[in-house]
Amino acid sequence: AALYLDERETQFRDEQDRAAAQAAEEAREAAAAQHAEELAAATANLEALKREAAEREAAAALYLDEREAELLSEREEREVQLKATHAALTARAVEEAREEGSARHAAELVATSEAISALRAEAEAREVQLRAEHAESLARVRAEAQAHTHARGAQKEVVQSREVAVGAT
Repeated sequence: AALYLDERETQFRDEQDRAAAQAAEEAREAAAAQHAEELAAATANLEALKREAAEREAAAALYLDEREAELLSEREEREVQLKATHAALTARAVEEAREEGSARHAAELVATSEAISALRAEAEAREVQLRAEHAESLARVRAEAQAHTHARGAQKEVVQSREVAVGAT
């Protein structure tokens, strides 16, 4: 009877050890499955961030191209207007100077020429200002793109650390 009891006790312990080992294995598998799910979610999030960053970069590039085209168009339009104004004022002043032949008209011609020079200087200053605004806008868009790139890098590090954790289990 003692031998039977020892044998039954040994069987009971073996069954307990097997059950504990199986429970530990199931817990490891559950943890690995959870890590795999978290990794899949983090990977999907990273891909979404990548798509969003690419969309923002594309939108920023399109905006910059459109803005640059607008600035060039405005500049060309101002140049045409200035040239036409200069030609008209010069022609009028020359005609009046010829008709009158007076010193007063010659002085007006000089004043007109100076006014045209002032208009050109003003147009050049406006162009410099528009270029500065364009540069600021470009810098801001690049900073946003860089911030998204850094965010993607940080997300990638999280994904890699989870991959390592899943690989370790």
